[in-house]
Amino acid sequence: MPERSSSMRIVRDKLKHYTEDDIEVKDGRLFTYLYDPDMKELREANDIFVEFLNRNGMDYHAFPSTLKIENDIVAMVGSLLNGDSDIAGNFTTGGTESILLAVKSSRDRFLEKNGKDSKPEMIIPVTAHPAFRKAAEYMGLKIVRIPVDPVSFFTIPSKVEESITENTAMIVASAPNFPYGIIDPVEEIGKIAEKHKVWLHVDACVGGMILPFLSLIGVKVKRWDFSVQGVSSISVDLHKYGFTPKGSSVILYRNHDLRRYQLYVNANWPGYPMSNVGIQSTKSAAPLAASWAVMNFLGINGYVNLARKTLEAKDRLVKGLAELGYDIVGSAETTIFAFTSKRVNLFRVAAELKAKGWFLQVQPGSEREDLPSSLHMNVSPIHVRIADEFLKDLKSITQKLQSESDPDTSKDSILELIQSIRDGKTGIIEMLNGQSSPVKNNQEILYEIIRHISPEVVEKAFKDMVNDDFSPSDDFQS
Repeated sequence: MPERSSSMRIVRDKLKHYTEDDIEVKDGRLFTYLYDPDMKELREANDIFVEFLNRNGMDYHAFPSTLKIENDIVAMVGSLLNGDSDIAGNFTTGGTESILLAVKSSRDRFLEKNGKDSKPEMIIPVTAHPAFRKAAEYMGLKIVRIPVDPVSFFTIPSKVEESITENTAMIVASAPNFPYGIIDPVEEIGKIAEKHKVWLHVDACVGGMILPFLSLIGVKVKRWDFSVQGVSSISVDLHKYGFTPKGSSVILYRNHDLRRYQLYVNANWPGYPMSNVGIQSTKSAAPLAASWAVMNFLGINGYVNLARKTLEAKDRLVKGLAELGYDIVGSAETTIFAFTSKRVNLFRVAAELKAKGWFLQVQPGSEREDLPSSLHMNVSPIHVRIADEFLKDLKSITQKLQSESDPDTSKDSILELIQSIRDGKTGIIEMLNGQSSPVKNNQEILYEIIRHISPEVVEKAFKDMVNDDFSPSDDFQS
């Protein structure tokens, strides 16, 4: 802790220094982490964010505005997802909290029906978001992973049904899945869930705030929402295609009876009876109010216009990628997708793009599960302005890589390093630090390792690395 107070100018200068290595989040050069509507008018939501910053969303009796705002948001999203008058839900801090709450609800319902000693299981496709495994670890569920179709990359309904046992508490489907932007066949899976009386959760964190509007402009979208009778709950991130501040999501249930399992109440202490609808107790109402403001400002018409721009950008990018010889993973049926290539090293492509100021999410894939390495792109309205510029830079990078070979990333060197890690002679962290690596370009090689090494080895290394990363900065150590 500093001995003396500082002027706000010094504080701001120091924070500015801290952000020097951050990814630039302007001008549409990000295809991940940020969903940019390219609308200056939405900056006014920042003032609303600040206005509600210190209103505590935990106690809506003290701040009744927060209850009204939250119920409005749930009603708005519920109506987009074909919910009826019994729809129930809550505002959360993000997709992970929404998913955690849905998993808790399905687990508690299962335990109520089957006894506290039963062993709940959750069926998820390999493309399901990691938040489901996180929820399972936190809450003691067994994960049953099933493969996806090797061509379409969507969940195979017959594999779902084959995996159902007396212990199945939840089935997971995605609309769309995050890696490839593919919508699972929710209608077919919903029939299976109804038949076996199993909870079906649809993860629409990415798609929930754009798929309804794509439908309105004529895009044929599979049925995935509450119009499918077997669907019990849906998670929807507002801070993605809802274009609201980070930390904004919604968990929705078909009815209040299902949502009841989410709630936490404690009267067994000397203080006041505590009731929480989500994981947090004290929480700022700032993201809640700012989200309400953005959604009311845009309305259906505004979101339709943004969906139209996003679709135009996606179509131009997909067409341009095909002309450059890249292959789309799956069908690019939504506005997020991934592309791959057998002609150039995708990890080198990502590094070259980053050097030119473009940032795409690298997806190593899995050799063991026959999932391709790819580069992931979530397309936003702003990308309609810069799609041609991106494709021009990608073309020059592709031509450069096709005309050269880099001995430092040769296949033999990569295989040698991977075998060394498998044999325990080299550690992943040591490789990253350059202490025992036979190759350069460590980040690119890291992706190759992740693709070929077992997930357990990678997870252990990353846990060690993250544990070391989160240490106090030198400025504050005594």
